[in-house]
Amino acid sequence: MLFIEKTKNNGGFVLWGDYWSLREMHTFCMDCAEKSPTLEYEGLLVSLAYDIRKAYEKQREIDTACHFDEKIQIYGVEQVWPTFTVQLALLRASLAFYDSTKLEQSIVYRLEHLFIEAIPEIFPKSGNQILSSFERLSGIQESQVKDLIGSRVSYFLSLTKAKRASELSEILKSLDKTMDDFLRGNPQLRVNHYDPTIYDHHSWETIPNDTKL
Repeated sequence: MLFIEKTKNNGGFVLWGDYWSLREMHTFCMDCAEKSPTLEYEGLLVSLAYDIRKAYEKQREIDTACHFDEKIQIYGVEQVWPTFTVQLALLRASLAFYDSTKLEQSIVYRLEHLFIEAIPEIFPKSGNQILSSFERLSGIQESQVKDLIGSRVSYFLSLTKAKRASELSEILKSLDKTMDDFLRGNPQLRVNHYDPTIYDHHSWETIPNDTKL
């Protein structure tokens, strides 16, 4: 059992699951980070695995849910939209670079299904654009985004609830190192794309600990 629950301020969501579903996902993320040459072993997927492990170890959120006629305990952990979107794109891309199992593939497809179903419901006005930006991330490698993602997440979380919804798709589009460098060297072209300097004073370190998702 896995499902997504939106948060109040459009900053992310709570990923809920039963013990075994989360345990399988954690194992897969760790294996994937070790086996795929497109990922860094202590990078974004290991961070996702850490969050998931903390959830099923009962160190995050705990609730109960009905599964058929049975009540079961479920565990949740908050995820930030830009970070998780990139992590999901990395998971999908990584499968092409090692001999993954059917179970591993099913985990990615399940997560992708949850994401694709949730986005239009949570962001009715900008959902299509967000999904389009997600598709643009197809095939990325972690080395291409690792120097950009922290500033994008910090900038995203500094926005109001409404701005988070309206700007998420453009933030995801900006995760392109080649375009970022190009626009920095050609400021006259930013009007047709985006201004990369808005991210300059943001990083992982500038995210307040009390940020509300």
